Amino acid sequence: RTSSLEQVDKLQQLYAEHRQNEQKVRPTLDRLSTLEDFATPLLTAAIKDRFGLDVDVARTWLFHASRAKVDQSFLAASRDPITQANIALRAACQSLLKAALQNFEKWETAPGAMDSDSGIEAQVFSAFEIIGQQIAGQSLPISATGFAAMCRELDLGGKYQTHLESVFNAPSTPEETADAAASRLRKDFLKLQSSSIRLQLQIASLQELVSPPLQGALLDILDGKQNVRLDNRPVN
Repeated sequence: RTSSLEQVDKLQQLYAEHRQNEQKVRPTLDRLSTLEDFATPLLTAAIKDRFGLDVDVARTWLFHASRAKVDQSFLAASRDPITQANIALRAACQSLLKAALQNFEKWETAPGAMDSDSGIEAQVFSAFEIIGQQIAGQSLPISATGFAAMCRELDLGGKYQTHLESVFNAPSTPEETADAAASRLRKDFLKLQSSSIRLQLQIASLQELVSPPLQGALLDILDGKQNVRLDNRPVN
């Protein structure tokens, strides 16, 4: 089907509006760090301060030995035990960054708390390999439980929440309050979301992926209209 000039003009209009809404929130997004980008330098510095080591937290590994548990259920009885042990060992290994972002329970800070019931010690590895039912690697002088305690003190999640609040509550003028700034940004992001949906609907309409009645009903919902119906049935 050939698109009408009116449809193409509408598409260009919606695209322009969407780009305008993007530009409104761009300064906020530019100030926003991902959780990993935010946490990496803080965790790296904390390890240096506590343990005196410079490590790549995304490529240094915590082996939480107590989590290396093989399924002993009846359903697992017929599986290869070596394969099951291999899977369990891999599941017990995480990068220091990932482990820190998930944080730890208080019990995990007690000496030996991360060791397995069979006596395998939790360790921090700069590199490791798993062969069959065994794990081996270059162990670092970082106590696993000491690392857990440090992470609880560091509270990366709490610090990131503060970062988010500072970004999304940042006043645009000296007179604007933090609450007003948050409200303004909420409205700007809702406008961006709405303009994105409208643009995608128009593209889908041009490609004949949605029918005119469905497009109209969805646009009515975006406009906040009540009791929207499609094919004489309510649309929720």
